[in-house]
Amino acid sequence: MTSRTFYFSDPQWTNHPNRYYRLRWLITEIQDYVYTIENHQITITKYTGSGDTATIPGDILGLPVRVIGGSLFQNRTNLTSVTIPDSVTYIGSNAFANCRSLVSATIPNSVTNIGSYAFINCTSLTTVTIPDSVKDIKKQAFYRCTGLVNVTIGNGVTNIADGAFLSCTNLANVTLGNSLVTLGRYAFSDCGSLTSITIPASVANIQNWAFSSSTSLIGIYFLGNAPSFGSGVFDNDNSATVYYLPGKTGWNLWVNPPPAVLWKPLAQKCQRADE
Repeated sequence: MTSRTFYFSDPQWTNHPNRYYRLRWLITEIQDYVYTIENHQITITKYTGSGDTATIPGDILGLPVRVIGGSLFQNRTNLTSVTIPDSVTYIGSNAFANCRSLVSATIPNSVTNIGSYAFINCTSLTTVTIPDSVKDIKKQAFYRCTGLVNVTIGNGVTNIADGAFLSCTNLANVTLGNSLVTLGRYAFSDCGSLTSITIPASVANIQNWAFSSSTSLIGIYFLGNAPSFGSGVFDNDNSATVYYLPGKTGWNLWVNPPPAVLWKPLAQKCQRADE
């Protein structure tokens, strides 16, 4: 902690225009971080450290750290892990872009939004768990995370934006939360290791090319009524089949490849048990 001396004049003292007051202001120096204060909250705007691990403070000067600013760790190619406190509500655009050595970044259950390109090209990430607190995953947030194998989307997420997991070529396991409404364009396009995915009943809109060129896809299992489909949702997924449950509506209107067939999971389970 260091102290600095500032001087200011009180404009209300019109009879003493040259009268000044001496104010001692205590400033806390936070190692490795530059920040701004607005509305009694902290936004971390710059990282000045050089180590391969980083711990973001939960508070500064007694005020909560709410925002990881845009491009905060961008191009820190030696960064292997980062600790995000449970005070943070927003991860800014490009916050971890091109952190190619990053293997661990736990997103706390306080974050509500993940900004565009937040983890783009984080090629060493293998597992991502999006907590229930998150509502929105912005455009290309995890684009080209080629080491990513497992993704779990929390039950609070309503929107997965365009290209959020585009070209995650090793992505094999995806669990979607039960509040998801919209899958954006190219959301899971070019995910060549993805063989199956279950679409929750909450999904109402799957936009253009959402799963296109995910060429290992065999089964897409829908739990609800047929959503609205954009163009080319399953383009180049030549081995895929769409499955839908008995009693669900809209599937009789399905005309596009891949084929859509009735899914009877209980009967299939009983059949496997008898084999």
